[in-house]
Amino acid sequence: MRRKFINNFWKNVERYQKLRHLTDKDIGKALGIQAVSWYNYRYGRTNAKLSRIEEIAKVLEVEPLELFEVWTDKEWQEFCIGGKL
Repeated sequence: MRRKFINNFWKNVERYQKLRHLTDKDIGKALGIQAVSWYNYRYGRTNAKLSRIEEIAKVLEVEPLELFEVWTDKEWQEFCIGGKL
């Protein structure tokens, strides 16, 4: 269950990152961390604390809870196309 929750979080980070046209380097820079540190978060080598999750959400221009929403790929696509973002 925990792994599924974490995977969903990172999938949403990736979705919003693509939506905002941000590279990993852009996000790392905005967070004030090296690219390697960002990769460590992304690939589960380092766990993100709540304060870091809040910072990630700010960079992605979303509320932190939005990063934990469960979307199917179809729902996400419809959400984006529907002009809700």
